[in-house]
Amino acid sequence: MRTKPYGFDIAHKEREFRRLSVIHPRNQLAVAHFYNLNSANIIYYSGLSEFSIRYPASVAKTVKFSDRLFYERRSAVADTVEQNSKEYENLGSFFSYRSYSNIFKFFEHYKYHNAEKKFDLLLRLDVSKCFDSIYTHSLPWSTLGTAAAKDFLDESRNTFGGRFDRLMQEMNQGETNGIVIGPEFSRIFAEVILQYADRSFQRSMLEVHGYRHRDDYQAFRYVDDYFVFCTSQVDLGHVERQLGIALKELKLGVNTSKSTVIRKPIITHLTIAKNRVRSLLGECIEIYEKEEDDPSGSGAKVKKFTPRVRSNNLIVGFKSVLHETGVEYKDILNYSFAALERNTSKIFLKNEQTLKSLRDERKLTQALIGILEFSFFVYAADPRVNISIRLARLVSIMVDQMNEAGVARDTKHQVFKYIFDNITRQLRRTSTKGQPNIEVMYLILALRKLGREYLVSEEALAGYFGMENSGQGNSYTATIEIDYFAVTVGLSYATRKRRYSKFRQALEEALVTRVKTRAAYVHNEAEPLMAYLDIACCPFVSARTKYRLARVYGHSVTDFRAIKSASPFWFTDWKGFDFSIALDKKRTREVY
Repeated sequence: MRTKPYGFDIAHKEREFRRLSVIHPRNQLAVAHFYNLNSANIIYYSGLSEFSIRYPASVAKTVKFSDRLFYERRSAVADTVEQNSKEYENLGSFFSYRSYSNIFKFFEHYKYHNAEKKFDLLLRLDVSKCFDSIYTHSLPWSTLGTAAAKDFLDESRNTFGGRFDRLMQEMNQGETNGIVIGPEFSRIFAEVILQYADRSFQRSMLEVHGYRHRDDYQAFRYVDDYFVFCTSQVDLGHVERQLGIALKELKLGVNTSKSTVIRKPIITHLTIAKNRVRSLLGECIEIYEKEEDDPSGSGAKVKKFTPRVRSNNLIVGFKSVLHETGVEYKDILNYSFAALERNTSKIFLKNEQTLKSLRDERKLTQALIGILEFSFFVYAADPRVNISIRLARLVSIMVDQMNEAGVARDTKHQVFKYIFDNITRQLRRTSTKGQPNIEVMYLILALRKLGREYLVSEEALAGYFGMENSGQGNSYTATIEIDYFAVTVGLSYATRKRRYSKFRQALEEALVTRVKTRAAYVHNEAEPLMAYLDIACCPFVSARTKYRLARVYGHSVTDFRAIKSASPFWFTDWKGFDFSIALDKKRTREVY
């Protein structure tokens, strides 16, 4: 059955958005069934290329053994997908991947360094608008061969490639040009197709030009990015032309505007920037160690750790790195925030290792505010979804750790107040643009971590969601379309608090209006169904709103009660939601 996914836009380039999609629940079940039946085929067709450095290698397993081997193999927190050589306590993807969970691990790996030593230059190539351009019928071409798939069209429909092709079409309104962006299975679909292109390219390089892989050149591909190391005897025009021909066979192409050549020493501006940021953080975020007499009078010496953060130096130094390397904020912020997380966790670890009577909470607070000052400064320069998640994680870590460490109330609230002021400033800035976006959603949820002392006013909250006071009994009216994510985040923040009753009513009314306008299509569209199922189980929404939505679907009171009782929650856990845990899980599902 053909359905329409729920699509939403995120900032991608300066004047360009990328549309991500959540597919219809019915198609989610279809994907799970397809994985169950075809996991062996997926693994086989994803392992044929010598070039790919990120591909599904096996079905992921979750294990927990309290033994030395488990702790040696257990993944570090930085993994964004399951890696084939590691063990996990919980899973973020159906498959485990080989060999790198993110591209930066490749840049730091011995394979990259060996290629740099062996070859004279690096040619970087990019598939132009890969996911938007993929022709779904090219999947059976990739698994069967172009000629066989076209000559035996009817027979090919019942093969692995034909079934995968049909699955991708049905979740995207029957579209054959372009696939949904965001889910794991889209990356797998693209991987199978690009593995075919890899092999075609490798074959033509040998047959047409006599270039041997690993001798004259060595190619690596991470999703849709190619890294081709070459000797000085290789004509780079031949490389780009043959890759273009291989991709064109699959209705794809090389983005020539992004092709770059790096000669020895083979180091990118981004790698230089990363190394300088790493050094900058080490210089400006310090933990001093000092030996003190044990306060208990035992005569022993104990260690006291005191953090210090020079935020002004961090900000000036960071801007200098960007200016001197030519790297943009968007290219370095994810790495920078990951490093800030590690430094923050280290500060709390050292604080814990210091006897409570020797801890300097004032210095701890100053250090955390210094990290936050730098974090909010760089975030404001380029507020994207992945960085909003990183910032929310940083806030979550600080709040949880300060509460756990038993920091004095007045002291920790200096940090909480700083977080509140900066998040609300960013929310006001974003809300003036006329529409709530997913970046705002994460910041609003981050505010929840601060506790009841930092609840925003109803008027301010409504403003963040693009609502205005109607002037009739302090009620609010949505001036823009309120989508599914906005409704679930708004309700998660407001819960059943009386101070937000008018805001809740406005959210409910906006949702009912949005679903009613799609009444003719609600059975085939993901967004209204997900909203209906979530609202059915939401304890903060009025019964009247729930039954109004049920009527749009033609459901009786009995039907509605059956849906409500089928599960304690569907896509949003209204009662057991833990923002910190959600952010941890979110990190394991990072896509790009």
